[in-house]
Amino acid sequence: MPRWRALALVLLTAALAALHVVGVVRVALPPPPPAELAPVAAGHPPLARRLVLVIVDGLRYDFGTDPSIVPQFAAEMRARSSAMVIAGPVSMTSSAVLAYATGQPGDLDQVVENETAHATRWNHLFANARAAGLRLAAAGDMAWFTLIPASVWDLAHPDPQGLAIDVDYNDEILGAAYEFLRADPLPDFMIFHFVSPDHQGHAHGVHSEAYRRHIREFDDKLGRLLAALPADATVFVTSDHGAADDGKHGSDTPLMRRSPLYAYGPGIVAGLHPDEPIDQLDLAATFAHLLGVPSPAHGEGHVLARWLDVPPETRAAIACGELERLGRYARAELGAEAAGLESSCPDADPEARVDAARARATALAGRLVEAQPADSPAAWLMMAVTVGAGLLLAYAWTVGLAARTDEGAPGPRFVPSLGVALALVAVAVVLTRSVENLPGTWPNGVRIALLAAGNVAMAVTFALPRRFFAAVDRRAPELGVLVVGVLAATHARHTLAECFVLVAGSALVVLVWAWRRRRTPERAPLSVGRAVLGLACAVAIWPIGIREGDYWSPWLTGSRAAGLAGVLGLMALFTLERLVRPAASAPLGTAPSARRVPLRAAEWAMALGLLAAACAAPFLRSSTPGAVGLTLALALPAVGMWSWARGGWRAAPVGWLAGYAWVARDLEIVALVLTWVLAELAGEVARRLEQSRGDPAAPATDPARRGVRPALVVVLVAFVFALTYLQRAGVNTHIDFTGIDWAAGTFGDTETTWTRIGAVNVGKYMLARGVVYGLCLAPLGPLYRRRVALGLVVVELGRVVLLTLLLFLCKSSFWTSFRVLGDLPHALMAAVVATIACAVVVLGARRVAQAGAGGGLSAVPAAESR
Repeated sequence: MPRWRALALVLLTAALAALHVVGVVRVALPPPPPAELAPVAAGHPPLARRLVLVIVDGLRYDFGTDPSIVPQFAAEMRARSSAMVIAGPVSMTSSAVLAYATGQPGDLDQVVENETAHATRWNHLFANARAAGLRLAAAGDMAWFTLIPASVWDLAHPDPQGLAIDVDYNDEILGAAYEFLRADPLPDFMIFHFVSPDHQGHAHGVHSEAYRRHIREFDDKLGRLLAALPADATVFVTSDHGAADDGKHGSDTPLMRRSPLYAYGPGIVAGLHPDEPIDQLDLAATFAHLLGVPSPAHGEGHVLARWLDVPPETRAAIACGELERLGRYARAELGAEAAGLESSCPDADPEARVDAARARATALAGRLVEAQPADSPAAWLMMAVTVGAGLLLAYAWTVGLAARTDEGAPGPRFVPSLGVALALVAVAVVLTRSVENLPGTWPNGVRIALLAAGNVAMAVTFALPRRFFAAVDRRAPELGVLVVGVLAATHARHTLAECFVLVAGSALVVLVWAWRRRRTPERAPLSVGRAVLGLACAVAIWPIGIREGDYWSPWLTGSRAAGLAGVLGLMALFTLERLVRPAASAPLGTAPSARRVPLRAAEWAMALGLLAAACAAPFLRSSTPGAVGLTLALALPAVGMWSWARGGWRAAPVGWLAGYAWVARDLEIVALVLTWVLAELAGEVARRLEQSRGDPAAPATDPARRGVRPALVVVLVAFVFALTYLQRAGVNTHIDFTGIDWAAGTFGDTETTWTRIGAVNVGKYMLARGVVYGLCLAPLGPLYRRRVALGLVVVELGRVVLLTLLLFLCKSSFWTSFRVLGDLPHALMAAVVATIACAVVVLGARRVAQAGAGGGLSAVPAAESR
């Protein structure tokens, strides 16, 4: 490959990643609301003296109407005006709070807001109420105090933070509610949001005895609170969303979106029980008219006009006024596209005008939903471009994997392997969309069955490695795509578990192999000691494989001193192990002299100096000026690269570790060192297999001893993918984006830009992954390096393609979108790093070939230079 093509490949992949990030941000975060819209006065006096909104978090509709579960709540549903409420497709608390406050539906933006919320940009009910001079109070879920600015509330009592999910703190919120009721003057709008019922459902499942007991006790307490409310209060009691049988919610499924609502008091028609469910978005305007304040200017809901206890003409005027408001917003948001949509009421009797206003408002809201960024043509174009890029590189994967030293790549085999790849993507999308919609406990059962099937398949592979290698060699492209694709196409949470099984199982196989051939070391993949080291490192990362976060033992996380001691000791062991290793184990990628010359004093001094810099980082980085810290973070890895280029393979990784330590949290180093050690051991095993063309026991006449063995390429690509996936969760300290290091690169600066924090995070994640690639590829000959590097490029781009499809096709699921948004940035960075590694390998192979032709590298066989 010419040099310019390799560099172009790097630049194109980086550009694709950058454009993809910009596109996802534009899709996930909607544009700012139209600035020219202003709230319009209600046009009538308040219909209620004061308003109380009570939210029983996670109470689903069938439970709220069942007297055997919540007798008082169910009785009120029969006695008061009541209905089924349909929450938004992203059935999370933040989406509900957004709906109550602004009338805006939650989309992909609420996937982020539910975890890292900030004040909403939309005009909201509480700002309008505050401007009208009303006093506001809220107690309960933190979303009320993050989506809504704190300055709005006259009285506030957020939920306690840092408690276990099964802790019942209903009494604390009830206590705050009673305090609000004793306030003088009494607030005009009070919100009591009880989160503990939802947490009990998450912890135990909604059919458990623990949940039933909890919700029954809460039902009694809620009845006493409602009895204590002022007689002139207008009361709404509802739930923000429903729940599946296991307590989970967030997806676009009926059980998760259905919730009960009943209302009573001044301004509310008594005994109303509509057959049709009501939209959660309609509550914002309904609250506004009850309070006599302007409706949210950007609300996409209408108003529950038939619930308002007003004369027919007034009811019709309210309904038509809301339609006109929605029409103004639609015209500002859609422009010319809203020209054909009706936004005024016909000249008819009041009842007909109310019906027409509802129908036309529904049409306007539907058109606004269709214009969401996630459904725009630009978003679909971005998805198509990403998929197209992945398919083009899939061809390169098939050619690179099927090609032998003495064979051309058979073009016809591209079609079946492409079919396998597309089938895997289709199955992954279908399973993601369908499994979580299954009733009862079926979702968890299916996930467990799929996970068990994957583990059984890997266990069979570990038990019969020769047959596995032979099968992949016979059907290289198809089985290669299948083996790596199944791993890369799994759900993010399952990917961690499968990756750990692959890494740990591989380490165990190598140890067994090394033990059986300990008396013939020339035929063993590793010495027994180094094989034990590999298994120990693999076992040490087991928490990453089975948990979503909080990976390390309490003795490491319980105190900073214990954590520092563990991290410093691990860095010291990593360095000393390299210093005492014999020179014969040097990677092929270093200078030939480095594989023959014993450790030099200069290299010993450099390694210890770099270790000292790494050990100083945890103590000094928080007080070091930003310019100095960034310089060290860049200079130390550069020293490592210089050392590697001069044959100092022992000191080089210590330099990379030192640079990383200056921009890392302490416990990130644990996952970093463990994965680097495993990567280097994997490279050594692959070198032994390469020397015998895949099987040290194979006779010289065996075809496996000629050219590149596809099975070895497949195994290496799968192993490196698994290792880097575990690494990314470990250094992120969590599987999701909530674990991002928001203090990276801040050092001692009191004011640090988000650009610097983002750039430092990208840099350190790419460094961590790049070192894994380098340590694993360096021991290989040029031919294997090129094939494995190409495989890594395509598998990472394939992961990007899959995640992009899941983001667009399964975006109505909170949990799928949440996982994808946490995984996609890492997949994009992995694709860029893999492309850089591939370009370096290709350019290095050209230099090796040129040097070999001139007799400069006699240690590298001529066949390996091709």
